[in-house]
Amino acid sequence: MGVAVIGGGISGISAALDLAHSGFRVYLIEQRQTLGGKVAELAECKIGLAPWLAEVENHPNIELLLGGTVEALSGTAGDFRLTVSGRVLAVGSIILAPGYEIFENVSSSYNLDHPDVITTLDFERMLRAATKSGELTRPSNGQPVRKISFIQCVGSRCTENELCSTVCCACTARDAKIIRQRFPQVEVAVFYIDLRVFGRDEQLVEELKNDPGVRYIKSRVPEVIPCGSPVHMDTPSGEPLLLKYENFAAGTIEQQAFDLVVIAVGLLPSKTLNELTEILGVIQDPFGYPATSATNPVETSVPGIFVCGCANGPMRVQESVAQGSAAAVKAARFVKRSDQHAETPQKHAPVGEAPRIGVFICGCEGEISNNVDIAVLAERVRSHDTVVHVDTELTTCETAKEKITRGVREHHLNRVVFAGCSPRDSESFLSAACANAGLPPYSLEIANIREQCAWVHTREAATEVAGELITMAIERVRHQPEEVIERYPVIPRALVIGGGVSGMTAALEIATAGYEVTLLEKASELGGALNTVYAFPTGERASDVLARLKADVIRNERVTVYTNAELTDWWGRPGAFTARIRTAGSDEEIECGAVVVAIGTQAVTPLGWLGYGAAKNVVTQAEFSALLAADTAVAGTIVMVQDVVHNEGVYPKYTSIELVTNAIRAKDCNPDAQIFVLYQEMKTYGIGELKYKEAREKGVIFVRYTQDRPPELNAGIIAVFDMVLGEELQIKPDLIVLSTPMVPSTGHEHLHELLGIPMNEQGFFIEARERPRMNFMSVDTPTRGVLVCGSALFPTSLDECIVQAGAAASRACSTILAHEYLTLDPWIARVDELLCRGCGLCAQVCEYNAITLQESDGLPIATVREAICQGCGACAVACPARAIRCRTSTVEQFIAMIEAIA
Repeated sequence: MGVAVIGGGISGISAALDLAHSGFRVYLIEQRQTLGGKVAELAECKIGLAPWLAEVENHPNIELLLGGTVEALSGTAGDFRLTVSGRVLAVGSIILAPGYEIFENVSSSYNLDHPDVITTLDFERMLRAATKSGELTRPSNGQPVRKISFIQCVGSRCTENELCSTVCCACTARDAKIIRQRFPQVEVAVFYIDLRVFGRDEQLVEELKNDPGVRYIKSRVPEVIPCGSPVHMDTPSGEPLLLKYENFAAGTIEQQAFDLVVIAVGLLPSKTLNELTEILGVIQDPFGYPATSATNPVETSVPGIFVCGCANGPMRVQESVAQGSAAAVKAARFVKRSDQHAETPQKHAPVGEAPRIGVFICGCEGEISNNVDIAVLAERVRSHDTVVHVDTELTTCETAKEKITRGVREHHLNRVVFAGCSPRDSESFLSAACANAGLPPYSLEIANIREQCAWVHTREAATEVAGELITMAIERVRHQPEEVIERYPVIPRALVIGGGVSGMTAALEIATAGYEVTLLEKASELGGALNTVYAFPTGERASDVLARLKADVIRNERVTVYTNAELTDWWGRPGAFTARIRTAGSDEEIECGAVVVAIGTQAVTPLGWLGYGAAKNVVTQAEFSALLAADTAVAGTIVMVQDVVHNEGVYPKYTSIELVTNAIRAKDCNPDAQIFVLYQEMKTYGIGELKYKEAREKGVIFVRYTQDRPPELNAGIIAVFDMVLGEELQIKPDLIVLSTPMVPSTGHEHLHELLGIPMNEQGFFIEARERPRMNFMSVDTPTRGVLVCGSALFPTSLDECIVQAGAAASRACSTILAHEYLTLDPWIARVDELLCRGCGLCAQVCEYNAITLQESDGLPIATVREAICQGCGACAVACPARAIRCRTSTVEQFIAMIEAIA
């Protein structure tokens, strides 16, 4: 009995891998013949996706059913019979992840049939091609692009598709950044209605606005006029496109010429989703998505059937990944682990004996072989006396995996050099191929002769550089010393820090998966921010949600709750941590295999802003919500102000949705009330767009102001300059309602230092996906075995907190707790205590805080915190005594590499 995951995009892959790593049998069903979905078409995601695809294709617990079509379903949760292309699968649960389609019914006024007017996905393909060619050119005539425009909200926020597609603003900003980095001569203009970006995407937009080569223009673009048309006769054939748009500041219609126009089209449910929901008996919402709720965001109307990713509504890649993981931990409840989950120690061939090196050169389907002379490379490689086997008959990474496994066994290789694409593409599954053949993970070295050679040099130069890279790789593995692979047992317990909605949800999910949980809360009672919230935008009372969660936690025998508690110290390695907890003045130590950080946020008190704190008629949105609930929000004229508090904290994702929800509630209580909303950007993303529309229909007046001219209060009158009307408005309110930003709760800094979780400028944690290595991880941190979720990352909504908590629980189980044993990563730094002088330079340069000085026999000695070390090697470079080194990067190796090409 297994789990069926329908859809092979990023969300389905995320669900499948979490389940497979936890030991469950997975049937991954994809209608197309390839995996990856729409993410595989995104320029900056292709490389990051490759290791995931390789892992899926090689995992023993995953059976791929490419080209599979779901035909029928019978049975109930825990005992389904799913018919796929005539084959009946026995599954306990099902995850729907068929992705999305793009809006196709684009107005003819945008002239999408013109070769220089393309969609965002088409532009992603252009960017990938431009990465290789080094030039961004117009599809119509091959001429260089000098001016490019992006048009937002085409096919979303309209009568045909009322929802905001959520992802377009962020995708456009990232594309604009790539253009400016790679092609600085290209000018970019972005035409938009509202900018709906959050967190680091919001920071990116601010950076772009300060770039003289980028302009953000608030306007709905009415039409794109190609050359040769009656209104564009003065422009000769082959010249740029003409865009006509509204200039709100001047109150005029203007026009500009561009070489390329990129249309950000809306996202719609997958064409197969309607058929799937009918076959599976799942109820749909009015927009064609499976109906879910804020408190059960991945559960459909049918028990045992879950939904994730863009099958659940338009969302960003990282949110799709989180939903896949959250659905996985729910689906796992209905099945038992596969027999293939049993783990046995991996036997490795010794590498300390005389080197027998195998070199495998991949042509990468012409991407390398078309510009690198493979035959010359092979001849040069064979001249090395330690190379006993050279294979040049590799065309793809799939053939490389097979060739390496067979070559190691047939030629008794104890070291492998792979020359081909980037390690980001291939390292994970090539390491797995070496392991399957009996070699330790440090016996592999990869020479990138695609991006660093074939793509950037002429044939002769590329061949020469490739030869040098391969030579250095050979020398590196030739001088690799033997390392002991340490294997240790996993402690099947999790520590969850934070007792709010995210922490309680994560604890319950891990406990339901069968593991013990210690839940730590610094306050005297569970609930976190839920204790101060009256109701959610969905209308559900926060107290009702809190009561259910607390009751479930208290009833669960696997969850141990500590209140008035804090984490004071922590050490160990992934899967075997020790945590010191302080409660009521006493210390207690517990052991755990994984840690989930779910501490929340706190609201900024806007003292002094528009009279808050001095005037009784100035309140926050949270306070206004309580007044509405008590029916005491008596006011004829209400002014709601958003974005007015700046340079302190960040505004939550739900700010605009909370605002329009309260405006609607106020109108319902008093239809005659005049409500003005003063804002800079209205960020009612996704289905929140309907709330925005409803508020406007009920008569709420929205006034957009600019950051340089904020609202001012004088003698009880608010003056604000309306940038759309170009006039100053004066309003005398009975009640002023302020939206307030959030800051991290106390404890972030302490956990940052203790657990090695990086923070951004605002003090919120940064997950691993924002680090230099792209891996799409939405809740993982650089510290293996430590997960983070909810508003510890960014203040967000109830449903997203629940999703992230489920994702953190799933990752804790799949990467750590579900395994009986783990091995210590071989690249972690090691200290030779006999050589260490205790100078502390290594600790000073370590950006992960992975090195501390501890006393040994009265002298300070550097100590590596194994859980946090990333093997970057900065400490080894800084150490004047050469007392510290990364286990797979020695000085002898690098000297040999340099001397080989000197």
